[in-house]
Amino acid sequence: MSLPVVEVICAPATEAFRANPRSLPLVAPTFDILKKVDGQIRSYYGLQHEDNSLAYTLVAWESLGHHHELMMDEVTYPPLVDAIQKVIDPFKLKMFHCAFTSEPYRALEAPVTELATFTLNAGQSKDALEGLVDDLSKALNAAPRESGVVSSAWGPTIEFENIVALFIGWTSLEAHLNFVGTDQTTANLVNNLRNISTIDVVHIQLSCYP
Repeated sequence: MSLPVVEVICAPATEAFRANPRSLPLVAPTFDILKKVDGQIRSYYGLQHEDNSLAYTLVAWESLGHHHELMMDEVTYPPLVDAIQKVIDPFKLKMFHCAFTSEPYRALEAPVTELATFTLNAGQSKDALEGLVDDLSKALNAAPRESGVVSSAWGPTIEFENIVALFIGWTSLEAHLNFVGTDQTTANLVNNLRNISTIDVVHIQLSCYP
């Protein structure tokens, strides 16, 4: 099976979703529509830890084309836009698609998912950036189980040639913070990445829609 393209949306959360981000009745109208769409594999939703006024929805697609076909569907897409307004403000969203280089689901279904984006600095090499992110992801996946790393996966973003996204599943936020302070291999890789890119990190507690 080919690797998925994952649509990542960040948008202001509704008051109802902030109050109960794991409410199936609240999100069901949105994700029941998505489940019936050709090419949709899995969907996720949750609040950002650092700023719980922001919600994330992630949809794994067989291809970018499948998502584009949905957006052009005059029968299915308008009800989807209406339904998702119970969860987020779709008129203030930010979106990108990540073309994963390995299976991402364990990272997305961990208790906490770290989303790190690396924006290449001017004059730096995209190949070098992708190589370092790949090395970091491999180092995380090789970490011992007690480190708290569940899984790591990365990919370039389709819309932005200079941005790479890395998703890391952790057993807890505390596990991530402890790991950062103790693992020298990943610390060195992150320092090298800081030399050529701007790094942004958020944490999300994602739920997978059944």
